[in-house]
Amino acid sequence: MKKYFPFLIIISFIFNSCYTQNSDVKNNKEYKSLEEALENPEDVYHLSLEEDSLKSLSPEISKLVNLEVLELEDNQLKELPKEVWELKNLKRLDLDQNYFTEIPSGIGKLENLEELDLDNNRLKALPAAIGKLKKLKKLDLDNNEITKLPSGIGKCTSLEIIEISNNKLTGLPAEIGQLKNLKVLVASINKMSTLPAQIANLENLSNLSLDSNQFINLPEEIGKLKNLKNLYLQKNNIVSLPKSIGELDSLQILMVNNNKLKSLPENFGKLSNLFALYISNNELTALPENFRNLSQITELNLTNNKLESLPASIGNMTNLTTLLLDTNQLKSLPPEIGKLENLIILSAWKNQLKTLPEEIGNLTNLSQLILEQNELTSLPAGIGKLEFLSVLEVDSNNLTKIPVELFNCLNLTKLDFEKNHISYLPPEVGKLKSLTYLDFEKNNLTRLPVEIDSLSSLEFFSLGGNQLTTLPDSMQHMFNLQNLGLEDNPITKMPESILDCPRITEMNLTGTKLSPMERRLLEFWVTNHAFTGGDWNDYGD
Repeated sequence: MKKYFPFLIIISFIFNSCYTQNSDVKNNKEYKSLEEALENPEDVYHLSLEEDSLKSLSPEISKLVNLEVLELEDNQLKELPKEVWELKNLKRLDLDQNYFTEIPSGIGKLENLEELDLDNNRLKALPAAIGKLKKLKKLDLDNNEITKLPSGIGKCTSLEIIEISNNKLTGLPAEIGQLKNLKVLVASINKMSTLPAQIANLENLSNLSLDSNQFINLPEEIGKLKNLKNLYLQKNNIVSLPKSIGELDSLQILMVNNNKLKSLPENFGKLSNLFALYISNNELTALPENFRNLSQITELNLTNNKLESLPASIGNMTNLTTLLLDTNQLKSLPPEIGKLENLIILSAWKNQLKTLPEEIGNLTNLSQLILEQNELTSLPAGIGKLEFLSVLEVDSNNLTKIPVELFNCLNLTKLDFEKNHISYLPPEVGKLKSLTYLDFEKNNLTRLPVEIDSLSSLEFFSLGGNQLTTLPDSMQHMFNLQNLGLEDNPITKMPESILDCPRITEMNLTGTKLSPMERRLLEFWVTNHAFTGGDWNDYGD
C-alpha cells in the first residue's frame, strides 16, 4: 500500500480540483433512489445507487435530463439501458465493481463526460467510440481483462489520469503520445515489455507506474519526460536503465527494486532533485562515484544486492534519513558515513562487517541501528554519543564485550545481543530506564548485575542459553516484566523477588536445574496470575 500512497494523494487532488472547479451543480442533493429522483426529475444532478444489488437499471433514468453524476458501483449490472447514453449533461459515470464484459459504442454520445470509472469489471476491450469523449479527464480501468487500448484513446485530449493496472496489456498504442495533458499513467501489473517512442510527447506527465510488467529495457525517449516526478519500475526484468534517465530533471521518486540491474548509468548523478531511491533486490556490485550529486535524497534502499563497498561520496548525501544496506557483501562502512547527520535509520544486517568506523558516533539523530548477522568483534566507543538511539540490534555477530559508553544512550528501548559471546553485562545497564526489550539469549553470561532491577520499564527479557546459575536477589522493581526466558541455563534456585513481578505471563524454565517442585510451582504461579497484555509477536525472532 505504501508505494501507491503518493498516487492516491495526487489522483485525488487532481480529480477533485478539476471536478469541483468545472462542475456547475445547481442542486447539491445526492439522491439515493431512482424513485425519489423521478419525483422532481429536472432538479436531479447527482444520483447514487451504489451497493444496491441492482441487476438492471430502469430506462426511466432518461427523464433525469440534467443529471451530472451517476454512481452505480458495487452492483450486479451486466449492461445499461440505451437511455443512459442520452444523458447529455453527464460528467461522471461510476460503474466500478459490476459484471460488464463490454461497453457499447453509445458511450461516445456522453460528450460532457469528465470521469469514467470502470474498474473491477470483466472488460476485454474498449469501444473505438471512447475517442469521442473530448472532455474526459479521468479514466479508471483497473482490474479488468483488457489486452489493448484502442487507437482512438489519443483523441481524448483532455485526459489527465489513466489507471489501467491489473489487466492483460501487452503494450500501449502509439496514439498515447497525443495526450498532451496526461499527468498520471498507472499501468502496473500487466504484460508489457515495450513502450512506444511517442511516450516522449507526454510533456505534462508527472507520475508513471509500470511496475510488475515484463520490461527488460526502457526506450531512451523516456528521458524527454521533463516533468516526471515519480517513476515506478519495480518487479520487472530490467537489466539496465537508459542513459537518458539522467535527463529527468524533475524526478523525485524512483523505484527500480526487484529487477536485474548490475550497474547504474554514469550520468545517474544528474538526478539532483531525487529524494527517494529504491534499488533493492537487484545485482549491483558498486555505486557510481557521481552518487555524490544526489544530495537531496532522504531515503535510499540498496537491500539485497551484491555491494562489497560504499563510495566515500555517500557522505555527501547529508539529507539522508533512511539508509538500508541489508543483505549485501559489505566488509566495512566508509568513515564518511559519519557525515550523515540527519540519518535516523541505518540498517546493514546480513553483511560481512567486522568493524564499524568510530565516526558512527557522529550520527547524532540516529534512532535505529540494525547490524545483525555480521562478523562484528567489537563496537566503537563512539556509539555512546548516539543520544537518540532507541533500537540497537547486533544479534548473530562475534562480539565478546559491550563498550560501557553504550549505556550513555539513555533513550534505548530495544537492545538485542542474541547469539554473541558476551560473558559480562556491565552494571551501567541499570541506567537504561526506557528499555523495554533486552535479549542476551545464547551468550556466555554467568551472572547478572544487581542493577538489572532498575529496569522498571523492561517487558521482555531473554537470557536462554547462557551459564547463569542464579538471578539477582532483588527483582521487585521490574514492575512491567511480562516475558522472562531462562531456558537452558544451569539455574538451581529462583529469587523470591520474582514473585513481585506482577505482569509476568511467560517464563521459560526448560532445561534449567530447578527442582521439579519449584519449577511446577513457578509455572503454576505464572499461569494463574497471567496479565492479559503480554504479546511479543511484534518483536520477531
